[in-house]
Amino acid sequence: THARERPEKCPIRTCEYYTRGFSRKHDRNRHVLNHYRGTLLCSFCPGLGTPQEVSFNRIDLFKKHLGKAHKVPMKPPNGHRPPGMRSGVQASGYCNACQQTFLSPDDLYDHLDKCVLNVL
Repeated sequence: THARERPEKCPIRTCEYYTRGFSRKHDRNRHVLNHYRGTLLCSFCPGLGTPQEVSFNRIDLFKKHLGKAHKVPMKPPNGHRPPGMRSGVQASGYCNACQQTFLSPDDLYDHLDKCVLNVL
């Protein structure tokens, strides 16, 4: 955008966007998610806790995995899925960043961005 005001700042002090900022909150959040340096484990895949466990170090790759492997419909660019647009998969899993339990991969997918933003 060409907006002069950039009120949405990155919370990481060593990042150039800590002072430069973003004009839109959506752009800030997308950027901040790139700072996450943890490992996200797919608790819906077999092999959790073994050498075969499925893990990701980027949230966007984990979300793509949930879409491909667990049939979670991906959010369109506007960030909103129509009501009822779900995989239909019922399985118990959890978020290893906060230990919250979910009854479907769809619920975990919807939870991830907010959770990781809170961890940072």
